[in-house]
Amino acid sequence: MSHAPYTPEEYKKNVSKIWKTTGILTFFTLLEVIVAVMVELPYSVLVAFVSIVSLIKAYYIMSVFMHLGSETKGFKFVVLFPFLFLFWGFVSFSYDGLSYAGMREGLNSIFIFLGY
Repeated sequence: MSHAPYTPEEYKKNVSKIWKTTGILTFFTLLEVIVAVMVELPYSVLVAFVSIVSLIKAYYIMSVFMHLGSETKGFKFVVLFPFLFLFWGFVSFSYDGLSYAGMREGLNSIFIFLGY
């Protein structure tokens, strides 16, 4: 009892979707590397840029390769909501670490981190 999971048209559609996503991810990765290596930016701007591009790439990976793009809105919310806590923890602990470094070494370490 062999049953093909996809018709040839569905298979071609899925393969083209994967290639499109791979192209988008490649573009954003190359953009990220080129900006990080060749463009002279303050450290804080570079960190913000890399973070935003990484979020865009994470969206495409989760949407296509983890199949969240075709799920219901409620399920997407349940899966993605914990990432807000992860982001909050990253920002909070970074701020706390910078505050501690500023208390130990003076405010210069915070300004160096921010690129001033």
